[in-house]
Amino acid sequence: MDRERKKRLQTIRLAITETIMVISVVALVIILTFVAMGYGLNKDGEVGQSGLLQIRSVPTGAIVEIDNEIISAKTNTSKMLPAGEHKIKLSKSGYDTWEKTVLSESGWLLKLDYPRLFLTDRSAERVREYTSDISFFAPSPSHEYIVYSVASSDDWTLLNVSNSNDVTETTLKTSEILEKRTVLSLTWNKNSDKILVQTKNNDSTEWIIININDVNKSINLSKTFGMNFSELKFASDNGERLIALENGNLRTVMASDRTISQILASDIESFTQDEKHIVYITRGHEVKLFQEGSDDIRLANYQPEQKVNVAFGEYLSRSYIAISVDKMVYYYRGNLPTKDDDLDSMELALKKELAFIPDWISTDARSEFYIAKSGNNLAVYDAELNKLSEYSIESDSYFFLDDYLIANIDNDKMIVRDFDGANRRELTDATGAGFIARDSKTLFFIKSDRGNSSIMREKISE
Repeated sequence: MDRERKKRLQTIRLAITETIMVISVVALVIILTFVAMGYGLNKDGEVGQSGLLQIRSVPTGAIVEIDNEIISAKTNTSKMLPAGEHKIKLSKSGYDTWEKTVLSESGWLLKLDYPRLFLTDRSAERVREYTSDISFFAPSPSHEYIVYSVASSDDWTLLNVSNSNDVTETTLKTSEILEKRTVLSLTWNKNSDKILVQTKNNDSTEWIIININDVNKSINLSKTFGMNFSELKFASDNGERLIALENGNLRTVMASDRTISQILASDIESFTQDEKHIVYITRGHEVKLFQEGSDDIRLANYQPEQKVNVAFGEYLSRSYIAISVDKMVYYYRGNLPTKDDDLDSMELALKKELAFIPDWISTDARSEFYIAKSGNNLAVYDAELNKLSEYSIESDSYFFLDDYLIANIDNDKMIVRDFDGANRRELTDATGAGFIARDSKTLFFIKSDRGNSSIMREKISE
């Protein structure tokens, strides 16, 4: 074989080798890309796209079982799952278990960032004890403070529980401000430094802002403006701006300036709002979106005999509008409409007929959940998962223990569930509301017996 021929064969072999290598690299990149996108072989040997499951838990380090098989990693962790239903179970030594059947969808991320496991060996201790009933008990949105009052005192007490093991107490001299009026409702602002209080004395209702940092800076809004407010809501995190309803008229109140706006809209039955927008229902059964500087936008209108409720909020930079019409509920998401009767410009994310007619719809503090309620019946819409869960609780009132756990009191027991009704557990002996402190390790709650009442503390996590 001459030299030229050998050289040609070597060149051909080299070209073939390089071609095979290029094809292999390209094929590997394609395969890895598809694997990253969740594609793989299922148990039947067929190619399919999986979804990504992301699991977090409190506490971390929980053992993860998927479809009765333990995976190698503990929480917090991620796992590719074939599309379809899967049973997830979390367990940890010394704690109870958490389990749920979830739906994995091809190419989608499913976040389970709310599972909470509770210590099984727990004991409660008294933080404060009184020989009279606790009139009200209101934790701040930050879960760093509790404000409460006992029947034997005309002043309020503020507990700082930011350090659960070292609770400090401040007496708020509210007696002169409240003038022994009955407290009907309390609402904290998001900054946790002001409380909007609705009070009543005989047939007279007054609205008062209590300044937690300096009670002397509190303001009686009803007396300041000489108006009969039927409803007031904070419309800013710092509590300086509020939306008021008086005699069917919608107004803006600036607490720090002691100023009130001209009428924004009239003939109003109810409203909901965030910092930027107001959505209201007129007495003529129209649902409208308030627009400063231009005409309000009519979102929809209904028949007088229909029971209509509305809730509004913004979650993950998307606006959500929840409307119930008798038993039907509609959940819209996207950019708000810019012209009348254009609610269809938003995505109708979910529509369903409930088993009950809601008395009202509200949102949680983050506007992630939209809760329709009637008696002990709840329908909770999860904005992130676009899922509606309908279930009943044991009493006609509930409260959030943290961002995801809904609790109620039944026969002196605190019953706790995930927001969707799953993982029902009897948590502790309690007669009143409670919450999980900011450290996520401590539960505070009320317990009363024969005229004596206590604020209790219970360690729920190491």
